[in-house]
Amino acid sequence: MIGGGFPEDSVNFLTGHAGSGKTLFGMHFAVEGGRRGERTAYLSINDMSEKDTLVRAADRYDVPLRQAIEKDLVNLYDYDALKEKAGQGLVDFDDLTRSIDSLLAPTKADRLVVDSVAGLGISDSSTNDTRRSMLRFIRRLRENEMTALLVTEKWDERLTRYGVEEHVGDSLVVLGLEQMENRMDRSIHVRKMRFTDHDTSYRPMEITDEGMVVHSGGQVF
Repeated sequence: MIGGGFPEDSVNFLTGHAGSGKTLFGMHFAVEGGRRGERTAYLSINDMSEKDTLVRAADRYDVPLRQAIEKDLVNLYDYDALKEKAGQGLVDFDDLTRSIDSLLAPTKADRLVVDSVAGLGISDSSTNDTRRSMLRFIRRLRENEMTALLVTEKWDERLTRYGVEEHVGDSLVVLGLEQMENRMDRSIHVRKMRFTDHDTSYRPMEITDEGMVVHSGGQVF
């Protein structure tokens, strides 16, 4: 759908409702990096912020996150670990920028996953403040030459939590979860993707015992 993968050193946002598969997508991204010999820094600052919880979830879907961590191909930082090392929690995007400088850049990671950034702009007084701090963070990612996947969330009628993520990032991937009679239908849609000739179709997606499966032969209308 995106011509082989996220472009190198790009900053990509992933959004969707609760239960749409955002964290599982992040796991796949990190594990695929390890398969290619790339290192991933994985910041888990959502409701699955404990390392053991995240690894157990990966085991459930046969995603080899545990093995990637054991091989030092994925460095997993949960919220409590970041707070202990940095001396403070992640309150906003500026805190996240400082964490990249002091904690993550020395790991020489090729990839970064942040799950999620949805709560990091709450303390900002305006959308413009959130946009500026988000742009500072993205600039620092580019300086460190990281290919990043930043998880956000759908909010009210907006595609993203703050309504600016889709404008400041290189891409926006939308995971759909819609109720159809007595079942929930899942889909994936590439809303935006710089540097690629991407497929804009809504493709059916399933979450199976082996993780996420996108059906390239079908479309969701």
